Amino acid sequence: MHAETFTKHARRARKRAKVRAAIIEAALSLFAARGYAHTTIDVVADTAAVSRGTVFNYFCNKEGIILAWACDGHAALTASVDETIAAGLWREVRTSHRAHPEAAAVLVREVFSPEPERTA
Repeated sequence: MHAETFTKHARRARKRAKVRAAIIEAALSLFAARGYAHTTIDVVADTAAVSRGTVFNYFCNKEGIILAWACDGHAALTASVDETIAAGLWREVRTSHRAHPEAAAVLVREVFSPEPERTA
């Protein structure tokens, strides 16, 4: 793929992400202010500064907007937890390495070496 084509795709993906986020943000604000039942897709579209058709290009209905928001939140939470666990694990490995450098060397060798041959 040419660099120019890649740039176009990346730019288009960023724009789609911004439009999607704007729709979700508008809908959530309206749901909080007016209530879910009293918020229409038309009002969501107006608030997000997109057409009604654009909203439906991204979501089937209001429930789809809520589901996307929940899934996005879950993914962000999972990534944050993963980062925290990884940082804590790395901190523990470093601390352990200082206290037991020979054990750390064995651990690194076992983790990063090819799978050992198994004997029957």
